Amino acid sequence: MDIQIMLSKLLPLFVYPLGVSMWLLIGALVTGARGRRHAAFLCTLGALLILAVAGNGRVADALYGGMEQTHPPAAVAASETADAIVVLGGALGLPLPPRLDIDLVAASDRLRHAARLYAAGKAPRIILSGGNTFPQPGMRSESEHAARLLEEWGVPRDAMLLETQSRNTYENALHTRALMARHGIRNALLVTSALHMPRAAAVFRSAGVSIIPSATDHVAVKQQQPELLNWFPDVFSLAATTSVIKEWLGMLAYRLRGWIDD
Repeated sequence: MDIQIMLSKLLPLFVYPLGVSMWLLIGALVTGARGRRHAAFLCTLGALLILAVAGNGRVADALYGGMEQTHPPAAVAASETADAIVVLGGALGLPLPPRLDIDLVAASDRLRHAARLYAAGKAPRIILSGGNTFPQPGMRSESEHAARLLEEWGVPRDAMLLETQSRNTYENALHTRALMARHGIRNALLVTSALHMPRAAAVFRSAGVSIIPSATDHVAVKQQQPELLNWFPDVFSLAATTSVIKEWLGMLAYRLRGWIDD
């Protein structure tokens, strides 16, 4: 197992809202056991405030929507054309036990969007980029499972190229660049979730890949519901805020490592 990949998944857990709240509550237990009641109170209050703010629907929508709107949705018919459509991994749940088949997740919109772009004649090929983050004995790569799903949706198998080794966005860019070079593909429509697009587009461009962003999977919507519900913390808003923080941390880490130039 690659220690760097494992650390990239593990370390952010300590600075996500839930992780920080957990450490504050541990601090409250420790300081309370030592008789430092004021410090214990402050730690508990801090944990509750973090969860209340991060789990607030208005906060989550503002953060998530703000990042998504850097690449707003566009009609397939209005899309530019390119030599290929590159679809990033993370769009499927692998058929791991007890599943009997792949699982469609929220980001599966990426595959649907790519299939629609292909059907509209926006590119003659689809490149599926994505291996398995951690080794899964006897399990094929995510891109191979995605190809099977696209075939079910009417995309010919010979119109697809598979990149099966990448484990993160940086590796997506490197391996896709090499695959495009081998097949003489000059540019591509880059398909990924709107939240992920700022980092993905920056990484691909920094790697020297000519891409046209084609974002999908927009989550922040103007849903009508009683206003009171927007102010009570819930797990879905907490997850949305955490996803935004994940992208912030990813951008920072990629810049520090030189994987993003700007």
